[in-house]
Amino acid sequence: MPRQAPSSQAKVRAKPSTVKAGSAKAKTSKAKAAKASSPPLSRDDQLARAALQLAAKHPWSDVTLEDLAHAAGLPFASVQAAFPDLEAVPPAVVQFITRESEKAFSSPPDLPDEELSPRDLLGDLLMTRFDVLQTHRAGILGLTRALQAEPPLVADVVQAQIHAVRSLLAHANVLSPVPWKGFVQTLGFWALYVAVFRRWCSDETPDLAPTLATLDRVLHHAEPFAHALAPTGIEPECCSAKKT
Repeated sequence: MPRQAPSSQAKVRAKPSTVKAGSAKAKTSKAKAAKASSPPLSRDDQLARAALQLAAKHPWSDVTLEDLAHAAGLPFASVQAAFPDLEAVPPAVVQFITRESEKAFSSPPDLPDEELSPRDLLGDLLMTRFDVLQTHRAGILGLTRALQAEPPLVADVVQAQIHAVRSLLAHANVLSPVPWKGFVQTLGFWALYVAVFRRWCSDETPDLAPTLATLDRVLHHAEPFAHALAPTGIEPECCSAKKT
């Protein structure tokens, strides 16, 4: 989403071309800066990266824990301590993507968070996550195909995705402190995230314009829902505009 604070309701729904110009270059420079200053990877992150590399090159059903240990350059006992079996790997990869995304969130933004509307900030955070996914695209697609062939494996992945979405909502300061409202918000935005993720999976364009367009559309449709469940003290933009 654009790094430019909208000045009217009409500007909130940025066109994909505007989003592309406003965020792609900035996010690339952020990613490079984050990579340059990154501390050594933890064991779990090493294994997640190795799993993504293997999934990019081989059918996941052919991969073994021994392959994972070799690709990560770690002792087999260390891999077994982290993953009792391969079924534990896909949710760990989702958690890795969440950690990498959160590192990018902490990078200095183009505009301070207070200068972005909650909708634009949430869109920006979501696109940051998709930028991280794009970095590991081949591996993510390989694991996604494996999950489609093994539905029982999906439950833990969904749980990890829901946790990631909740973190995004909290970071954008739109997560309701009321437990049932926060729960409904999280499930609703998870469904929206899945819709955008599916579009990303089929989006082979270099600038991800179709993904950006889908993200913009789902955020637009979700805005009234988000306002209805917004934390106390956060007003819909339409209402605050009328008062001014």
